[in-house]
Amino acid sequence: MKRSIFFIAVFLIAGTLRAQQIDDHAFAQQYRLARVYEETKDYANAMRIYIMLHKARPDASEVSDGLFKCYYTLKRYSEADTLLTEETSKKQPSLELYVDLARVRAKLNRKQESLEAFDHALKAPSQYDNFSSVMYILQTMTELGYQEEALAMLIRERKNAGESDLYTREIAGLYFKLGKYEEGANEYLGMLRRDEHTLPFIEQRVAQFTADTTLRSSIIKVVTSHIDINEATPGELRLLGWCYGELKNYRGALTIYLKLDNLGIQSSSKSAGGYELYEFANRIRKEGAFEIAATAYSEAIKRFHEGAGNDPQRKYFVAMAELGSLETREAYLRSLPSPSHDSLDLIVAAYQTYAPSQPNDLAFEALLHAGELAFGILHRYPDAKNIYENIVKRSQSFNDKTRDSYFALEEIALAQGDIAAAVSRLAKISDIISKRNRVEDSETVKHILFERARIDYFNGAFDSSLVKLDSIITDPNSDYTNDAIGLHSLITENSGNLAALKLFAKAELTALGTDLNSALSAYRSIPENYPGATIADESILRAVEILVQLQKPNDALAMLATMQEKMLTSPLLDKAAFREAEIIETIIKDKAKALRLYEDFLERYPKSPLCTESRRRARTLRGDSF
Repeated sequence: MKRSIFFIAVFLIAGTLRAQQIDDHAFAQQYRLARVYEETKDYANAMRIYIMLHKARPDASEVSDGLFKCYYTLKRYSEADTLLTEETSKKQPSLELYVDLARVRAKLNRKQESLEAFDHALKAPSQYDNFSSVMYILQTMTELGYQEEALAMLIRERKNAGESDLYTREIAGLYFKLGKYEEGANEYLGMLRRDEHTLPFIEQRVAQFTADTTLRSSIIKVVTSHIDINEATPGELRLLGWCYGELKNYRGALTIYLKLDNLGIQSSSKSAGGYELYEFANRIRKEGAFEIAATAYSEAIKRFHEGAGNDPQRKYFVAMAELGSLETREAYLRSLPSPSHDSLDLIVAAYQTYAPSQPNDLAFEALLHAGELAFGILHRYPDAKNIYENIVKRSQSFNDKTRDSYFALEEIALAQGDIAAAVSRLAKISDIISKRNRVEDSETVKHILFERARIDYFNGAFDSSLVKLDSIITDPNSDYTNDAIGLHSLITENSGNLAALKLFAKAELTALGTDLNSALSAYRSIPENYPGATIADESILRAVEILVQLQKPNDALAMLATMQEKMLTSPLLDKAAFREAEIIETIIKDKAKALRLYEDFLERYPKSPLCTESRRRARTLRGDSF
């Protein structure tokens, strides 16, 4: 036994001596091996080799760094602390060494010693400038949860530097993180008073901290309470206007932008007025604040007009604001459940009156709005045709708006059942772009091809349609690929009964126009005449949509109920059940019954792709909170 112990001791001593006498080649080999272990996250083996190398050459900093990383990763914080303490006694410690020591002592719950190490780090030599060093320390302190102490450090450093804006961004952010919104608001506003160019940054930071809607109102109200409207700088007023917008207090925001505009006119000239009001109106129109947007546009137009004598270019801004005002009126009408046709007619007329005296870009935008209303909502096809033809005649070159007008004219022709005119419109676009021969027209080429495939489909030329659709489908990046796949599937899945498919295609063409009763009759005739056709199920769903357009929701519900009772093997039963619940919710307005139907849907069709939407709607009707 004694002899065994003796040999073990000799072996250990010999091993230690060998480690201490390791030559450069062996050291380099072992160090590379340790690095491989470390990079492959085998920290236990990396640590074993680093310990041997550290004993052999305790002054090798690269070995000490690697060994520390292993200790820290493996949460052997006591050994890491011992290693770093030794390092601080052997050489002049660096910022990084003290920060690592602070990190380890924080993990050992020795907060005071950790903070002392951070203090040493501030004074230690560093390869970085002072600001970067402080930022590095700040990041580490906040990661460790020392926000209060980090804030105190920054305040001291700013005071010592004697620069009022140094570290102010970070100080304000920490105040907000700590829930000290009063102090944070004061810091941000101080920045803004000294430099108005910091406004976008401040807005971004306030938005970041108000992403939690439970805090949004309270934080923004703190910011606004620190701004005196009568004494505010333009930068503070802009921040105040932005804050009111965030709170959806659009009337209050309008008051601010009017004041800002007046200040701009007073400090410069009448040619300075209107711009901020115009931008404000554009923004809140998109947020649905139509009444205030209309007022803002009116004020902008008035001020642009006043300055037009000094700056002729402002006439263009008058035109933009007038167009924005028209778009606001249109958006308001579209937001109503049932806008009157008379009101929509007036908007169409207003767009047409506006367009003749305006530059092409604004005129075409107005006419496209007018054409879409006349065609898509009012179904006044001759008026819509005249509007789009006006754009084509006025265009001096082929552009996006000209292209859209040609395709709209093709769609109007289809809605009127005039397939020959639709083909002619497509031929005209094709002729124009073939002469241009530009790469950017490739999507237009695919659009033309898809429209021709549709026309083949409407004419019952299914094989010809499929060839065209196949050509589009080969490009997965095209905007028309999904539409092409949909039509391709409809044709191929129902090719077993061509007579039923032809009748369905004819019904679809009729449904594009105003003779909805004829389309309804055609859709209804398919399940009656071809009950075994696979297209019969889809025909019923299309007939349901026609009945909804004809404002006959009860007839639509009766048809859906019949489908679910008699067509029990239909693959579209889940769509029928979901649509029934949707109509009762959105048109009949029977929330309790709709809720029951959505819940029943989830039980009957648990694998339907409509389950997610059905579940969302059921939760909304129940009033669930998330």
